[in-house]
Amino acid sequence: MRYREGELIAQRYQVISLVGTGSGGEVYKVWDNKRSTHLALKLLKPEWSSNSHSLTFFLDEAKSLSNLQHPNIVRFYELVNNDDSAFFLMDYVDGVTLRKILQESTTPLPLSQILSIIVPICRALHYAHQQQVIHCDVKPENIMLGQNEQVYLTDFGIAFTRRKENYSLGIAGTPAYMAPEQIQGLEVSPQTDIYALGIVLYEMSTGVKPFRGITVPGKQSLNERIRWEHVHTLPIPPNQINPLIGQMANDVILTCINKNPLLRYSDAIELIHALEKIQLENSPISKEVNGNSDEKSSKISVRKKSNFPMIVIVMATILISLVLAVGQSGKKTPAIPLSQPVTFEYQDACMQIEIPLHDKAVLEECVTSVIVSNDGKMNINFRWELVSSSPNLGVNIPPDTNNRNMYIVDDLGNRWDHISTGGGANQDVTLYLGDYKEGWFLFPSLPEESSGFYFMDEDNQVRTELLEKKW
Repeated sequence: MRYREGELIAQRYQVISLVGTGSGGEVYKVWDNKRSTHLALKLLKPEWSSNSHSLTFFLDEAKSLSNLQHPNIVRFYELVNNDDSAFFLMDYVDGVTLRKILQESTTPLPLSQILSIIVPICRALHYAHQQQVIHCDVKPENIMLGQNEQVYLTDFGIAFTRRKENYSLGIAGTPAYMAPEQIQGLEVSPQTDIYALGIVLYEMSTGVKPFRGITVPGKQSLNERIRWEHVHTLPIPPNQINPLIGQMANDVILTCINKNPLLRYSDAIELIHALEKIQLENSPISKEVNGNSDEKSSKISVRKKSNFPMIVIVMATILISLVLAVGQSGKKTPAIPLSQPVTFEYQDACMQIEIPLHDKAVLEECVTSVIVSNDGKMNINFRWELVSSSPNLGVNIPPDTNNRNMYIVDDLGNRWDHISTGGGANQDVTLYLGDYKEGWFLFPSLPEESSGFYFMDEDNQVRTELLEKKW
């Protein structure tokens, strides 16, 4: 332990307690006398802080990292070079790490818990990759669950920004989670983080790491043996360790940890889609359909109320139409004009989203109207507005173009994903107090039997009240 409780560092940061230690150094909870808030201070290990090349690298990247703002990312503030040591500062999260959850679990984690943790981390990584930032140290110690069950990716202090011609990074990472290209000092990419996330998935699903340095003979250190296995050996398929995870999950994990970066998922969103297919395959609805039908189908039957009365009405309508048509034979039937899209306004259809780690910061996400076209498709219009915050706080609202965590559920229990998006829904915008952006999601038509729907935002774990179907 380098710092003592109560010690004042850089004439500003008062040490409260040691939070933990890791491959990068020691992490302390401190009180920032200037910001008047608790922060997490990570003291870099001596070999990094005393290496002028490494320290210059960290200083160069610190400004870029401080601009990352995402609901699932613990904000990195700055790197401080203080006399004979260096440390960086992050928001302090009062919660537990995924490592602690794994240590306290006597069995592999259930699929529902795995997805509830990994999907938000995928979204955080996708946002970071869009900002040209590669984390380079994704591991259970750097995944946290806050007291509100919000999931955070932390410790971007040794991340790498792809803004230079040289994309290699040979100084950072934890051997058990490092991709082969990272170990070999080659170019790092978003697929480097996807590999590490695959290792985390493997560990959550089986209870063990795929590469543990147990297959390498000789007198090498444990870390050297682990690195060698990452580069040269294939892992035991996870479903051979835990058959309950199934073939789909097995294939997803092995795709993530393929030795060749080009054969991994192209980005974190593609990984999310693969995880959603696993969730769909294991959902009660899917099991009900698969268990009661001899036909193979990739579609899930839509839940409906009894169809018998509706069939009688439709048949009666057809017979009446035929009788009228026969009685008026010889007469010209006037053309029926195509119906125009109809707009239905909604009031107070808002979700209140509290911004993590920022007291009294609230974002409103509101359904303002629904435009129904003549084919029944629904264009749901949205408005995002920062209604409560410090005037100086900027909240980043990322694009939702491919966000499958934004969907609707009708009152019959059917889930409907959006077909396309537009306007501000496709834009990455930073909002300040009073600012807003507007956009839309296009959804398929609702079943005739439904009487309303909920709009779901699983990223922020909120939803609207039931919105009445007005058409």
